[in-house]
Amino acid sequence: MKKEDLRLDTLFSQVLTYRKSEHFNSFMHRIAGLTKLSPYNAMLVYMQRPGAGAVATASQWRALGAELKEGANPLVILRPFGPVEFVFEEGDLTPETKPKELASIFEIKKGEVSKTELYRLVENLKGRGIGVNFTVQGINRAGYVITPSQSNRQFLYDYRKCTYRLQCISDIVINDNLSDAEKFATLIHELAHIYCGHTGDQKNSQMPGCDRKSLPQNDREFEAESVCWLITQRRGIDNPSHKYLTHYLDNNDCIPEGISIETILCVAGRIEQGLEIRQKPLASIVISKTERT
Repeated sequence: MKKEDLRLDTLFSQVLTYRKSEHFNSFMHRIAGLTKLSPYNAMLVYMQRPGAGAVATASQWRALGAELKEGANPLVILRPFGPVEFVFEEGDLTPETKPKELASIFEIKKGEVSKTELYRLVENLKGRGIGVNFTVQGINRAGYVITPSQSNRQFLYDYRKCTYRLQCISDIVINDNLSDAEKFATLIHELAHIYCGHTGDQKNSQMPGCDRKSLPQNDREFEAESVCWLITQRRGIDNPSHKYLTHYLDNNDCIPEGISIETILCVAGRIEQGLEIRQKPLASIVISKTERT
C-alpha cells in the first residue's frame, strides 16, 4: 500500500483548509466529542455535516423517546461486518421530542484508568506479537519501543478454546514509576508508533509495505501524539499529549506535511477496539496451537 492509495489523505491534501492548524484542531475536537462512534465513523459524520452534534440510528433515537423530522436526511457511516449504516443528527429531531438530558447522555465523562483495563490491553496485545514490560526507568523516560525483537521471547495466548504459543515481534517498555493513567497514555503513544508504521514492524503497520520509519521525527511524534490525544480525550483522561498538540498548533500555521490523517483515525480505532475485544492472533506469529479441554 502506498501513501497515495489513502483516499482520505488525498482529499485532505486537495482541500488544504483541513491541514490548517486551526481547522485540524476543530476537526480533532469534533471527533473526540462523538464518543459513541469509532474515530473513522466520527470523521465521516464530520465530513458530511460539519459541526454535527450527537448522532444515533433511528431506532436508538426512538428508544430515547425522540422522533425524526419528516424528510430528515441520514448520514452514512461504516458498519462492522457489513457495508454501511445510517445515523441521524440531533438537529434532525422534532423539537418537542428531543430528549432534555441529551447532553448528559452523549457528553465526554471524566474517566479513570483501572488496572483491569490497562492489563486487558496488555494481554490483548500479545495476540499482535507485542509485549509490554513495566520496568523502573529514570524520571524523564516514560516509555519506548524495541522492534523487531532480537530475543526468542514467546507468549502464551488464550483465544476461544485454544491456547497459542506466539512469537514476540515488538516490545514496549513502560516506566513502572508512572501512575496507572500515565502508564495508559504512554502505552497508547508507543503503540501508536508501532501501528502507524514508525518502528519498522510491518506485521502491525496500518500501511504494510510502506516505509514510514523514514518519516521525520516531528511527523512521527505528531501522529503518535494525535492518536494518544484522541483516545484519552474520548475517555476523559488527562494526558501530556494535550500540551504537545496545543503548543504545536498554536505555533504553526499548518500541521506537518508528511502526516497521514487517515492513519491517525484508523490507528485510534484499532487501539480502542483492542481495549475491548480479544482478537484472533496473527497467523504469521503462531508457533503452536493447543485446544483446551
